[in-house]
Amino acid sequence: MHLSMRPPFVSDLVLSTLGPTKRTLYFRKRQLIFAVGDRSDFIFVIEHGSVKLTVGSRGGKEAVIAVLDEKQFFGEEVLFANPFSRCSNAIALTDLQVAPIERNAMLRVLCRHREVCEAFISTLVGSLAHLNGELADSLLYNSEQRLIRALLSISKASEPDGFQRVPQLSQQDLANMIGTSRQRVNTLLQRFKKLGFIDYCDGLRVHGSIRGLVRGD
Repeated sequence: MHLSMRPPFVSDLVLSTLGPTKRTLYFRKRQLIFAVGDRSDFIFVIEHGSVKLTVGSRGGKEAVIAVLDEKQFFGEEVLFANPFSRCSNAIALTDLQVAPIERNAMLRVLCRHREVCEAFISTLVGSLAHLNGELADSLLYNSEQRLIRALLSISKASEPDGFQRVPQLSQQDLANMIGTSRQRVNTLLQRFKKLGFIDYCDGLRVHGSIRGLVRGD
């Protein structure tokens, strides 16, 4: 599982061009923001908090396809030439503050500000690359290696000698990210804790050195 590449500076550029027309919406932890099939009217910029994007099957299975934090955006399907219905569920992981941007307003920003448009396109290309990476992970890595890569990605633990906090995800969320059971995730987390690669000081934290357990990295 890879965190989508949506650099904060893109959102800063977009919001600065909106000026006084920007407004804010608030959602409670675990509140649904939109669901698969809903009409897509807005793209959202996260001002405070975290969001998870999920998809589900008719059999009730759920997959977490992205975890997004402050200054990242979601709901970009609104910008398609013929706007699609929502293709994922967006759920607040924490109490959440977002800036909704109407389709036409976002298109005006992209048309009038070349640097914003170039940065926005770059983030979409990065997201596509990460989706390809997720597919490769599911084919090349076992469940332990997929969990390690997911923890490193969502915690942004790039330094090998430090701990980084993981967003407020349940073990079931982690299982849904990597395509395994909650019991398997629990077993792996207990093993990582014994090895000193994770701890639960103020929530789940992951140490960058865990990367050494992934063969080929």
